[in-house]
Amino acid sequence: MQRSLKNLAALAVLLGCVAALGYIDYVTGTEIRSAVFYVVPIAGAAWLLSRRHVVIVVLASGLAWALAQYYEEEWLPFWILAWNEFAALVIFALVGALVSGFKRERDRARGLLEREREMARTDPLTGLANSRAFRERLQTDADRALRDGQPLCLLYLDLDNFKKVNDRYGHGAGDEALRAIAQAMRAGLRATDMAARMGGDEFVALLWRASAAEAHEVGERMRQVVAGVAAKYPQCGLDASVGIAWFESPSADIDRKINRADEAMYEAKQQKGRVVVVSIARDPGEVSTQSPQPASA
Repeated sequence: MQRSLKNLAALAVLLGCVAALGYIDYVTGTEIRSAVFYVVPIAGAAWLLSRRHVVIVVLASGLAWALAQYYEEEWLPFWILAWNEFAALVIFALVGALVSGFKRERDRARGLLEREREMARTDPLTGLANSRAFRERLQTDADRALRDGQPLCLLYLDLDNFKKVNDRYGHGAGDEALRAIAQAMRAGLRATDMAARMGGDEFVALLWRASAAEAHEVGERMRQVVAGVAAKYPQCGLDASVGIAWFESPSADIDRKINRADEAMYEAKQQKGRVVVVSIARDPGEVSTQSPQPASA
């Protein structure tokens, strides 16, 4: 509604410009013709408004031009007046079409560029963010958490025995399993969190302002997600090892954060059936590892 009102207001301004040009055309007489100036409101309509609005401005410009010519050159034969009017309308219409076409090409190129940028930041198989996009977001959130004095939490999930799914059921089934896990991860996180696929069968999630206990609950929930998908592939032993690095006062070093979460994931893989949470206090050297009881799959 608001956009429609803005378009109508812009159309009114452009028609006012056309009326003013028509009056100037009439006042200046036959010695000075201002047909070229009608191009300005026509181009403005083509750039800002829809096609029907462009047609309105083109017709209004043609009418203003015709009236000025008629009252200034009444002595001319009608066929000459009609021809001049036809020629003016053709020129006005061509200007509108050219500017509209240029705008469409610009919008199409911009849309293609945006899609390419999005594809460069998205994992093509799962639709999650890829490692590049995740690292960018992690850097931004780490800087903000450090500035605001807020904790930062990073979850790293690796699928156990995923190769057996590919070997027994085929790579198509493996891809379907990855997509199902990715979709469930996205649905199980908050809007402020971010899930990404780091590659292969490894996933990460950035948990914004989550406590260590809340992060552990998310980790258990992610294992349950994998357990639900694993039920479709019996005898494969599909499971997940989840490592969580919880930083009380994060630094700006995102590589250290990712590596620490990855290390926690390997600790969970060795213990099997556990979600390992590594709490890193303000002192980078003060690290405590918590290994909760195995969760039921």
